[in-house]
Amino acid sequence: MLLREFIEDQFKLIPGETMLKLFHRMQKQDIGGNPEMEKYILDHQWKLTDVDTRTIPDPDDEGLVDPFNRIVDVDLDIVSKYVDSIKNGSSLMPIILGPKNHVIDGNHRATAYKLLKRDVPAYVPVEQQNEFVEQSVDDAVVFHDELNPAFWENNEMKPIIRYKLLQIAMDFVKFIGIKQLNLTDVIMTGSNASYNYTKFSDVDLHLVVKVPDSDVFKELYDSKKGLWNEQHNVKVKGQDVEVYVQDADEKHISSGMYSVLNNKWIKEPKPVKPDINDMSVEHKYHDLHNEIEKAVKEGNKAKLESLKDSIKKMRQSGLDAEGEFSAENLAFKMLRNLGDMEKLMNAIAKLRDQELSIEQRFQEE
Repeated sequence: MLLREFIEDQFKLIPGETMLKLFHRMQKQDIGGNPEMEKYILDHQWKLTDVDTRTIPDPDDEGLVDPFNRIVDVDLDIVSKYVDSIKNGSSLMPIILGPKNHVIDGNHRATAYKLLKRDVPAYVPVEQQNEFVEQSVDDAVVFHDELNPAFWENNEMKPIIRYKLLQIAMDFVKFIGIKQLNLTDVIMTGSNASYNYTKFSDVDLHLVVKVPDSDVFKELYDSKKGLWNEQHNVKVKGQDVEVYVQDADEKHISSGMYSVLNNKWIKEPKPVKPDINDMSVEHKYHDLHNEIEKAVKEGNKAKLESLKDSIKKMRQSGLDAEGEFSAENLAFKMLRNLGDMEKLMNAIAKLRDQELSIEQRFQEE
């Protein structure tokens, strides 16, 4: 009954004593005793949440220093079995995370989720969860003295980068499948075209198109964008490429915009750090995070879709009023970076699938 209660109640704070009992149940072999680790578990309250696996250290990293002085070995055969289980829809036991997201229990499960590029269900210390939120604010507003050197040299796009981005753009054009697309430009925008790039920053590649005044075309382009991004895992210098069809008449807000087609800046960014209200960003993130958690738990599709639309409107209002460094846009980036938006979208997709499915098979007469 203990494990079931833990899994069903994601909002319950779990005392250290109870967490330690759960930890002992999770162990399938004698851990040999680790007083420092057990004390860490006892000294914290815990909460079940979903964690971005990119924030979890790789146990194979030779330079990794384990906070509890353990030697961690990962068996790839076990990882492979977990990968298959996850793909088949099985629910695995949540892992336990410790200082700086080091895995206390569940390295094999964590590695499996990491390979699948999915968030992993995990028990985290409440204080640590707050630290990650603060860290994510910092991640969302990182500033550099130079443009990302992987893409730029002397403030000009590297030829090989431009060549690859044009290749990707042309592949997307073919995927859209409209002969007279009215393409006017291909631009790179967002953080990697500015001074505020982070390890989470996508390569935002926009096809600027004269879109007819019809909802049919807008829906078509959105659908094609979603399908292309879902079916491809294209990276440039380790950064995910996100393609998008931008209406030529659409007002696009960004501190930097570069024409890949014409090889010149449309709007060259300036390395000026804006004044950001960290507290406002954190409050907005916490409020929306809690709304998402509650809506996902309730499983009401109408509420989930309404929440998705309200988040989109919130972000746009912030962009319109104060630009890309508004509290609303930065809170949205935190929701995206920490996996909240993916969790929301997955919940909506799951409920849509359920609506379209029939639980029992028809019996042949």
